[in-house]
Amino acid sequence: MSTLRRLEIDRLGQFGDGLSGSGRDTVAIAGTLAGETVEARLDGRQGDLVAVLAPSPDRQVPPCPQAGDCGGCQLQHMRPDAEDAFKRARLETALKLAGVVHPPLAATRFGGQRRRVAFTARHDHEGTALGFNARRSHRIVAPGGCTVVRPEILGALTVLKAVAAITAKADGTTRLAVLATRTGLDVAVSDARKGALEARQKLMRLALDAGFARLTLDGEIIAQHEPPVLDFGRAPVTLPPSGFAQASLEAELAMADLVLEGIGKAKRVADFFAGSGTFALRIAERAKVHAVEADRSALFALEAGWKAAGGLKPLTTERRDLFKVPPLAKELALYDAVVFDPPRAGAEALSRAIAKSGVRRVVAVSCEPETLARDLAILTQGDYRIDAITPVDQFRHAAHIEAVAVLTSTAQRPKGSRSR
Repeated sequence: MSTLRRLEIDRLGQFGDGLSGSGRDTVAIAGTLAGETVEARLDGRQGDLVAVLAPSPDRQVPPCPQAGDCGGCQLQHMRPDAEDAFKRARLETALKLAGVVHPPLAATRFGGQRRRVAFTARHDHEGTALGFNARRSHRIVAPGGCTVVRPEILGALTVLKAVAAITAKADGTTRLAVLATRTGLDVAVSDARKGALEARQKLMRLALDAGFARLTLDGEIIAQHEPPVLDFGRAPVTLPPSGFAQASLEAELAMADLVLEGIGKAKRVADFFAGSGTFALRIAERAKVHAVEADRSALFALEAGWKAAGGLKPLTTERRDLFKVPPLAKELALYDAVVFDPPRAGAEALSRAIAKSGVRRVVAVSCEPETLARDLAILTQGDYRIDAITPVDQFRHAAHIEAVAVLTSTAQRPKGSRSR
């Protein structure tokens, strides 16, 4: 049974919820800020904000009218400067807890509106729902007034909802991943209801009439007006269905600039967790690259982009599960620089190998402060010095923060170990 209580918010948790109390008595209230007095309806250790009795000076009117209901953003009620400070503090705290000695964080690089978004869809007797899950609920909130998603995606909501009406399950587990590309929207429906393929012709007509670049259903191409293309530097890349792309173009460009600056004048570079070539193909404009990735289709896309660009430096690829089979230190010693951009789990095994390799320059890209801090601790316990760490705010109004760290080896490399 829920209870109504007056609470003093002491601090913010890592996901942006206001926290009150300590230890087992801590409760989390979304939509609150440190220093506020609020009234909340509690259900165990979670609560729903009822009223702000004494607001923080960092509070603002949310730019999105659905901010209090939609679970897609956590920080719309926070002033931009306070949001930046909160995210930087989260990164600083992770580094401190891991014992990482580092220079002051560089100025934050900011992303723009999201070109990649995942919608939840459900179809039942009441009709079709498409959007984001409400906070702490399976209820779906339509994104009509969303301020963080690019206009071309929001402009296609009617057609996307029509696609969802044909493909969505009744239990709410169907997903529509939408990516805005140079050639149009790439829409990938996953976990569709059984029998959805029977409506292939109707889905095809919806997609083509809407000008979608591609529509896939559980990996099968239903319609393709033209290949969905992203440009990674000079290379045009067609991602595989549901392939990974950075959520914001502006954030991708910022991270790519930091990576290129970080490798300096390296002539031979290894790019681990390379995906479809976000960094590798840009690096290939100036240096030889060896790109390592576990996903076969991503490597095919990378190789095709390299060939299509023409005139790039030599590029080789390797399919490898870096969690199960990390490289040996002697393999890494062949390179002048190493770049890695792992998933949230980080790159612990790879970092241990790098720490023993003596490779001159290392650039670590991360979407998770805690695992980045762990990996940097491994590297700095070896012979590496952190030259710079730059926060990249790709997801405005969300609690996530990314970062790019640049490190230099202070060890003396054995003669002949450097690639030629």
